Amino acid sequence: MVAVFVGITLALGLAPVRQLDLAVRDLADAHRPYAADVVAQNLNRLGSGGLLTSACLVLAAAIGLRRRSWWPLAVVGPAFALTTVVILPLKLILDRPAPHAPMPDDVAVRLFAHGQSFPSATR
Repeated sequence: MVAVFVGITLALGLAPVRQLDLAVRDLADAHRPYAADVVAQNLNRLGSGGLLTSACLVLAAAIGLRRRSWWPLAVVGPAFALTTVVILPLKLILDRPAPHAPMPDDVAVRLFAHGQSFPSATR
């Protein structure tokens, strides 16, 4: 899996592959129905760290109350921290902009300039 991940990431650094990627993005944008766009935008927001952590806290609290234990709650914080420790360096190292980043496609992303987005965000 790591080899495939690295291969795809390196391939996206090649100009012809990047041009194909952008052409497919533009084709999808040109033919996206409004209803599908609304659904995609809302599903994309479901994957945000804050929402997922909140859902995990609620579930951990429910399990903790049922089992009369604080241990389920003790796992949520370290899990969120570990996710950040793993994903944030990937976002910074791979330096890949979101599909609709407000900059030319051939300009490298400046760290912390437009947020971290890997592999992509809808807008």
